Amino acid sequence: MSSINQIFNRFFQRWKFHFYAILPHPTEAKILMLSDDENTWFLPNICINEDIHPSDFATIQKVIEKELGISANILYYAHNYDDKSKYEIHTIYVLEHNYLKKELIEKFKDASWVDLETLKNISLKLPEHKSVIQEYLTEIESSEVLELRPPWARKGWLYSAQKWIEEQLLELNYQQLYSV
Repeated sequence: MSSINQIFNRFFQRWKFHFYAILPHPTEAKILMLSDDENTWFLPNICINEDIHPSDFATIQKVIEKELGISANILYYAHNYDDKSKYEIHTIYVLEHNYLKKELIEKFKDASWVDLETLKNISLKLPEHKSVIQEYLTEIESSEVLELRPPWARKGWLYSAQKWIEEQLLELNYQQLYSV
C-alpha cells in the first residue's frame, strides 16, 4: 500500500510557493528585514499552497498585500529556485512601496532597515538569499541599474506612467470641453 501512496503523492503532490519580499527604504540604500529569537535575519515572506506561477505578478501582488498587509508594486523577481524534493518554489521579489517607512516598520515586529555593511555581519535564516540581497543593495547603493532591465521594472516608472496618463486624460478632457 505504501508504494501506491508514494506513486499517488509523486503525481498529485501540491507545491508550496514561498514568496520573499525585498522592501526598499524610500530614501536610503537599505531594505527591511526581520529577525527571530535566535537573532537570525530573513526577508518578509509568505507561503501558500495555491498554484500561482512566479510571473503572475498581479495575483502575487494581491496575495502579498493581503498576507503582509502592505501596499506595494512588484518590480521584478530577483531570484527563483525550485526544491523538487520538497515540492517547493521559492521566489524573491523586489517591490516598490506605496507607503511611508514609519508605517511599514510598525507593521512588522522585530523589523530593521539593513544596509550592505550590516548584511555582511548578520546571520541569515536562508543563507542562499545573501547574494541576492547583496546584489540588490549594491545596485541601489551605486545607482547603476542593469541596462537589460526594462523601464517598468525600475523604481518610479509606474508612478511616472500613471502621472503621465492622468495629465493626458486631463488635457484631452480640457480640449473636448473647449472644442464644442
